[in-house]
Amino acid sequence: MSIENTRKFIKKKAEEFGAKIDWTKDRQEFERNNTSAEALNDDGGYFGFINPEEDPSGVFHDFSLTIFPSNPQDVDANGNTKPWLVCLGIGSSGFKNDYEAASFPGLRRIFSKLVDEKGFCKLIF
Repeated sequence: MSIENTRKFIKKKAEEFGAKIDWTKDRQEFERNNTSAEALNDDGGYFGFINPEEDPSGVFHDFSLTIFPSNPQDVDANGNTKPWLVCLGIGSSGFKNDYEAASFPGLRRIFSKLVDEKGFCKLIF
């Protein structure tokens, strides 16, 4: 699946969960997208969603859902595209609005259940 198709799929699923993703003033989530060929070649490509109160680039607060795709041209010895990283992250500016959600009992276990033998859940920052 291409990066663009994956972005569309993730956006659709987020909207099914209630996200309102667009570029209007009343948006609830804001998509950041840095999947240019240059970014992918430098292993710096990503796309994802942050709170609309945040700037379109730079540091941000609270949770984000971010996907770090591998470069489609980077393949292993068997011709398979290298794995992608899917991350529920916390902005480098810490919490502003999501601290209550982050402190929800069992939150770590909920996300740990999504990880299989090919993944991991980083618990310490």
